[in-house]
Amino acid sequence: MNDTFLNQITLLRFLVGYLGEKSQHGWWQSDFLSSTSEPFLSPVFSKTMKMAQYFGVTEAAAIIHDERIGKGSGVYHLFRLPAYIEQDIHNDLIEQGDELPFSDYLSSANIALNELSRHSSGNVDSQTAGPVFLGDTEDLHDAAKWQKVSAHYLNGFRREQKVFPYFMSKSNGDGDVHD
Repeated sequence: MNDTFLNQITLLRFLVGYLGEKSQHGWWQSDFLSSTSEPFLSPVFSKTMKMAQYFGVTEAAAIIHDERIGKGSGVYHLFRLPAYIEQDIHNDLIEQGDELPFSDYLSSANIALNELSRHSSGNVDSQTAGPVFLGDTEDLHDAAKWQKVSAHYLNGFRREQKVFPYFMSKSNGDGDVHD
């Protein structure tokens, strides 16, 4: 797997995961990436606290995305990707040790939003809220699509509207999602 692609996805997970937590925009009710989580997690996960933070926020965000988009074979979003991509991200994080990647961007919502903006491109409908179909699973490796994903999240955070960009395999239908 391309390291640039993995870094882009991992960065987006951290930025969106952090911004979606209850201390920032409250899209999910976790606070794994806040400074207050370290004293709580470190006694239990003394050697793997940073990984626990990452997996905690990823799972909290995945649950909310799955509730809004649906969960099934061929449906993917930032926090639930095909197993081979998840495995590559996991291996990459393990290799980095107990350093939390991109932690410099997670010190404030404004810093995280600015970094998310740097990775966003393309116009998105400013009124879009809820699930947003971005393409089929072949598009999961398209950097331009991930810049669109970033733009949708950025727009959502700025407008205080929850948005859930997703991809779906062609065999699953036309991309319609029902709340």
